[in-house]
Amino acid sequence: MLSPPPNQPPLPHSAHFGSTSAYVRSLLEFSQNPLLQTLCGGVHMLDFFTRPPPHDLYSTVIPALWREYLDGLDIHDVLHLLMRSDPDAIEDTHPGCPDSLKDYIIAVRRHTLARDFIPRWSSTRRRPGCARPEDEAEEDIEVTKAKILRQPRKKGENFSVDEDRRRRLMVGMSPKKMHEVENISRFLHHLLSPSENAPTSSPPTSSPSTSTAAAPITHIVDFGSGQGYLPRLISNHPFAYNVVGLERNPGNISGAKNIDEKVAIREAQALKKLPPAPPLPHGSVLYVEKSIDSGDLTDVVSQIRANQPEYVDKPVGMLVTSLHSCGNLANHGITSLLTTPEVSAVAIIGCCYNLLTENAGRTTHEQQSLNHKARILAKSAGMPDPETLPPLRSIHPRLRPTPPSSCPSCPQTTTTPTFHPPPEAESSQSGFPLSNTFSNPPELLALTNKQIIPPITLNITARMMACQAPQNWTPTTSSSFFKRHFYRALLQKLFLDAKLINYTPDEIIETINLGSLKPPAVYDSFQKYATAAAAKLGWTLPQGFCEEGVLEGWEERFSEGGGEHRLRILWSLMAFSAGVVEALVVVDRWCWLAERRRGGLDLGREWDGSFGERVGGEGEAEGEGKAELEGPIVERCWVEAVFEYEYSPRNLVVVGVKAPAPAPAPGN
Repeated sequence: MLSPPPNQPPLPHSAHFGSTSAYVRSLLEFSQNPLLQTLCGGVHMLDFFTRPPPHDLYSTVIPALWREYLDGLDIHDVLHLLMRSDPDAIEDTHPGCPDSLKDYIIAVRRHTLARDFIPRWSSTRRRPGCARPEDEAEEDIEVTKAKILRQPRKKGENFSVDEDRRRRLMVGMSPKKMHEVENISRFLHHLLSPSENAPTSSPPTSSPSTSTAAAPITHIVDFGSGQGYLPRLISNHPFAYNVVGLERNPGNISGAKNIDEKVAIREAQALKKLPPAPPLPHGSVLYVEKSIDSGDLTDVVSQIRANQPEYVDKPVGMLVTSLHSCGNLANHGITSLLTTPEVSAVAIIGCCYNLLTENAGRTTHEQQSLNHKARILAKSAGMPDPETLPPLRSIHPRLRPTPPSSCPSCPQTTTTPTFHPPPEAESSQSGFPLSNTFSNPPELLALTNKQIIPPITLNITARMMACQAPQNWTPTTSSSFFKRHFYRALLQKLFLDAKLINYTPDEIIETINLGSLKPPAVYDSFQKYATAAAAKLGWTLPQGFCEEGVLEGWEERFSEGGGEHRLRILWSLMAFSAGVVEALVVVDRWCWLAERRRGGLDLGREWDGSFGERVGGEGEAEGEGKAELEGPIVERCWVEAVFEYEYSPRNLVVVGVKAPAPAPAPGN
């Protein structure tokens, strides 16, 4: 089938936008919002207590009207306001909420991609991940089953044949991993089924290959196969596909093969106890040790032909997928659609955005420049002029000049933004931004004052915040990590006052990698935490800081006056706003694919996302306007959720399908 969900836009954006083009245009413009830029990459929690009022982060970043209102709310009321309140009823549910705060909340929600999990193979609509009730006690049925399957079999307990097989195939998986592996397997099977009504429990009709417009898909390639969880399940009944697991760690490959052997032995033993029956269809699994540094998978095709003689003279067609590929690895999977002729489709789920390299950015510690429009927006929101703010990141100890990208095609400079060539010139792109749309936003996206939107950049702090899952925060789970953030920010202040780290305005301070502390009891008080942190770093607190009662006094002093509460508010605003950062990363990847459709991606047209039309300017005749790209062209591309957000927050899959090769000219 290889088609997007019916009657859905190619991006799961808010219905507020009349078209996908309108959403992308608005997303690019909103990315220049000064408060969004400050909350997403302009500040770091380690600096929270290092400046005295009125130059502290909370007073500097958050508008006065917001501070006055939010200071009077419990932190869980703040979370409800940001992520769970009805935007149309905020005035009723949260009386006194400033209009500018309400407008900001609505803007962030509109530009954050929807995360509703609507399984293609089921008519049941799952709970929307972004609207999880705080007192929600219902558990996903598949996760419940997964937990049951992980429990030891009780004496006299019987499972059905299918349950027994599933129990064997999912050995070693956590309930979360079971949820992910089973749902991505079902998604891929449904994606490759011949028709919308294909049964989900039946294997491919004649063989593990499934036809597509570009080439028959004979293999599913798993980027980063790890312990072989996905290859093991999707190569067996009821899916039965040929799978290639790419993994750079030979230990993982060895472990995966050992598990495969044990599963096969147990399966054979189980079959002996059953009445004779025709063998169940199954595919093959080939593990390939490979460090993936580009989208070129031609060596994988060679491995398939070398290890599977039936494909020596047969065409190989691959669907590349990944179950949470970190950083640039997800981009390599997406670009393989065009760099490897045998790749007919991709279905990539990314994660760990902090590991992305920066293709068009300045150093990670440099505050992004703000144009005239940003200053106007700041003034209208009651914020200080951003050009007059003190350097917000000056004493974060992990800051040091770094090249904006490790991409070979980018000059190694720390001062000038670099740009990638247009899509006509294929390069070794890998980081962010990937697309030409984000690297060089077109002039039609100029803001009202005719200032052109600069290349979209996201520093490491912004990308790290995009890995958060604030919609999943509950009173129980949030209390502990809020306390940890408070202690870590307070520790930074302690180290500065104790002169264990030095600060001058122009100095870049050496990195401090503290990590987590054990045992958990060290988080019972700041006294225990600071003592354990200093011991881990091999430091000795100076006389006067380790006397009895001193550090307890620190905790009490900085908690009074709302210090800890305000840190929680700022962290919540940062995590909430970072949903837009994740949208930027995902939409950038989709734009890279959409730019390679015939006619390219023209945001000047109100594209409704249908895949039969040409993407060009309004009123243009076929063949006029943009020049078409030579070589393989993407036929269709889209993004949809494939996991329940509560159990796997990075649940968006980016899908691209290669177009059929052009027919040869008559007489050739």
